[in-house]
Amino acid sequence: MTAWRWEIFEELVNAAPSTVTNPGPLRQPIESLSIRRGEEGELVLTTTSRNAGNSAATQHPPGTVRRADEFISFSNPIGFNGLAHGVVPRSWSQTYDVKVGSDITTEESSLYSLELLSQQSRPIEYTIEWIENFQADSFLWFGQLSDKTTHLETMTLGSGAAAITLTATISEGGGSNQNVYLRVGGTELYLGTARSDTPQGLVKPGFILYRGAPDEGTREKIRHCLSFALGNYLVNLGSTTLDAAYQPVSITAVSANRISDRIFKLPPLPPAPLETRYQREVDAVVLSRIVNSIYAASDELGLRSLSWAYWHALCAPVHIAAAHFGAAIEALQDTFVKAHPEKFPTRLIPDDTEWRALQKRLTEAVRSSALEPEVQTIFENKVAGLNSVPISKLSEQVFTHLGIPLGELERTAWRARHVAAHGGSSSGDPIKTIKDTKLLKGILDRLVLKIANAGDVYRDYYTVGHPIRKLNEPMS
Repeated sequence: MTAWRWEIFEELVNAAPSTVTNPGPLRQPIESLSIRRGEEGELVLTTTSRNAGNSAATQHPPGTVRRADEFISFSNPIGFNGLAHGVVPRSWSQTYDVKVGSDITTEESSLYSLELLSQQSRPIEYTIEWIENFQADSFLWFGQLSDKTTHLETMTLGSGAAAITLTATISEGGGSNQNVYLRVGGTELYLGTARSDTPQGLVKPGFILYRGAPDEGTREKIRHCLSFALGNYLVNLGSTTLDAAYQPVSITAVSANRISDRIFKLPPLPPAPLETRYQREVDAVVLSRIVNSIYAASDELGLRSLSWAYWHALCAPVHIAAAHFGAAIEALQDTFVKAHPEKFPTRLIPDDTEWRALQKRLTEAVRSSALEPEVQTIFENKVAGLNSVPISKLSEQVFTHLGIPLGELERTAWRARHVAAHGGSSSGDPIKTIKDTKLLKGILDRLVLKIANAGDVYRDYYTVGHPIRKLNEPMS
């Protein structure tokens, strides 16, 4: 497969025998290796060695929590050097090979990522990220993608000088409008669907084509912004960089973080309308504004952790989802408060001298009350924390400052968000629990859109018909 049609690391690694230069924790000496993408999007490394092989893996006691930082390196005769990160041996088996007269040990390991770098350094002109779960069919797009394949067919009759050769150039092609052009933070990109001839097992494959070579941090931030704006979590699989002749300079593959299988079943729910003319339309100008606004406000939003919390909340079981959304909202508010400390005093008595004097009197009152030592310690600890503005009060200040008033339904859902965290549900009524979760998602959407100045309206997924409302208008 052509390098710009889909990821080709399996073809490059498995097409010819590689030379392992650092076997890492694997059984060695390694005679052959292959890498594939498993059914769950994970990377699987298979290696073989003679006899039992010598394992360099450290034996960790059961229950050990650690970072898998082991790696292996290898070179490929096709012209690439490989580096596999996060190598964790999983299993091994042994068979007797009659031809070589010895046992062959086959070991299977999981990988976090794989990097293939061309042995010939060349400038990078394009970077293509491969993604899953791009639910393009849920929207109307107005991009343009032409896909044409041309090949030469010949028929030769006879031989020598009397031979007659007939030739014809055959062109086959198609196209798609399921793509959009954007410029995000100065980076040009196209988001689109992949060809239909991608490998089996992929779920709604797509790509993000960048002009140039933006670093992984920039691309990750853009993915988070696109995912939120589209209401569609884009699963990262890796990337390919191309030179001016469209030949691969480097290839990266990562084990897919699909969060859960539920992520593929969620309907796209853009927090704000993306259309200007038709329902479910994606207008490039509207999408660009939302994505760029969130990108610019990523620090105020704590975007990386917020994105993680947001999509896990959407994938959470019904009975606990409210707790996830509540935690995400509180984390967002905390990040915003820390970004603007001058606007949100976190102490009831700002003056240290005044507070210490009051704390001393309160502590003396506790100590003079002849309480049990354990009870006295509890009271003293509570006194020490009395000067902090309550989280509930700070939360109200954030809503007021941003101009995001909560309606009665939203306030009820906000107050009840702790119920799910303690194992309960909204009065034992699953329908009310689901509705409360919709309200909490709407609150979070409004906060993000307002903090990022990404627009003036949002889509209300709580109300039947999903109306479009002003950000300062509560759901009803």
